[in-house]
Amino acid sequence: MASDNFNNVDGTLLFTHNANWANAGGVITEPEIRDNQLRPLDTGYSGYAVRRTDSSVDLSDVVFIGNTSLNENRRVGVRSTLSLRGYEIGLGNISGTNYTSFNIFKNGTWVAGLFGLTIDGTVNHTMRITATDDAGNVVADGFMDGVLIGTWTDTASVLSAGNPSVTASAGAIGSAIQVAVDDWTDGVSAGIAIPVAMKHFRNQRIN
Repeated sequence: MASDNFNNVDGTLLFTHNANWANAGGVITEPEIRDNQLRPLDTGYSGYAVRRTDSSVDLSDVVFIGNTSLNENRRVGVRSTLSLRGYEIGLGNISGTNYTSFNIFKNGTWVAGLFGLTIDGTVNHTMRITATDDAGNVVADGFMDGVLIGTWTDTASVLSAGNPSVTASAGAIGSAIQVAVDDWTDGVSAGIAIPVAMKHFRNQRIN
């Protein structure tokens, strides 16, 4: 199992903390550790995309840290490479202290979403994405707090392999904390298996 709780001295760069992390999706900036969480450098308008090179598992699970000031530029993904972002999920459409949408992306481009939701952004949420090959297609399943929220099927130019990933970007100085994440894992343990019973939800597409 590959995992990371991001426990280290404030200001430690991620690749120094653990050399199994590397850049992804053509992004060359490197995040840092603050308060034992992963954040972009708090230098203003900074972002990152990183992948875990010691894992090729099609599952990526991370905790989105809650904050009273929300920022939708935070995702967790699978099948990421040095040049491609892969399949990702994230929360968006901010209304006060709530997110109102759950979104799926392919290589940084929005492909599907559920809207009209009420997701409290002030509390932590465990976000997980999985990818499954299905007769030449790829099924991307997005979970929040252990519940399957939505599914999207990629039928064209599918992504066949890659690494689990995390991406985030912050705005002005002081906003990096808004996109903090913690406790990443690729889920390869008895405690985070994908239940077979979830498969029957795959007819529920998000448009």
